[in-house]
Amino acid sequence: AVECALELVDRSGRGERLLVRTGDFGEPSVSPDGRHVALRSGRDIWLLDRGSGALTRLSFEEEAGRPVWSPDGRDVAYVLQVRADMDLRIIAADGSGPARALPSTELQPWEVDFTPDGRSLLVRTAGGPGSRDVWLVPRDGASAPVGLLTTPADEVSPAVSRDGRRMAYVSNESGRAEVYVRAFPGMGGRHQVSLEGGTEPAWSRDGRELYYRSAGALYAAAVRAGDGFEIVSRTRLFVEPEYASDMTHRYYDVTPDGRFVMVRDLEGGSLMNVTLNWFQNLDIIRTEKQ
Repeated sequence: AVECALELVDRSGRGERLLVRTGDFGEPSVSPDGRHVALRSGRDIWLLDRGSGALTRLSFEEEAGRPVWSPDGRDVAYVLQVRADMDLRIIAADGSGPARALPSTELQPWEVDFTPDGRSLLVRTAGGPGSRDVWLVPRDGASAPVGLLTTPADEVSPAVSRDGRRMAYVSNESGRAEVYVRAFPGMGGRHQVSLEGGTEPAWSRDGRELYYRSAGALYAAAVRAGDGFEIVSRTRLFVEPEYASDMTHRYYDVTPDGRFVMVRDLEGGSLMNVTLNWFQNLDIIRTEKQ
């Protein structure tokens, strides 16, 4: 098994070790206050306390992954595989109650994120080419899901800015994966952010930057958003071949102070998630550096 580390990485690429594990773990998500990191380890969701280093198991089900925090930091949502089907669960971050299922939507969720008000979820569906779409699902089930991105292309990795006015995502509509931004929830016109391929968008906490990965490096796009949207600049922060990545889901997260929580291969290779089957877990494979 590959030995990996969870690291806190600054904008120059310098990493500070948070956790070392042998085996399959990753998909970190930082709590709103920055004190905890939710992550998948094996088949379950765990919480890392950055202060004490304590690692606490949160889920006790079949196959759980891709955790995200609610905006108030009270809950963690994640994707659950139940035999051949995918479903969503929400659990109290302090472990005070069992995981709760969302009202059935008949969607096959493969990614989930909260809207900034916490009332709805962004759900990215699984399936074959052209059926990976993004839906807005009310948390209370009071109304039907609304399709936000349901095109012949594949749309993945949705991320709404903290002010709730913009949504970043990845689409292969041009023939390769690129990062785009649209107004949210009205959508409207789109702005292409990445120029030579891009994946895994994430907003800074103040909404002034949009981070993404391209050609083995992490980039920061400075943006100006108000009534309109403008990309001011694109800056390559650092090259990161030894950090795990995922073409269809963000495999890092951003702390409140602008650093990045990432998964590093300690054996000198590069980690990449490859989807072997949309109704099975992603397997981490190790590829040697060329």
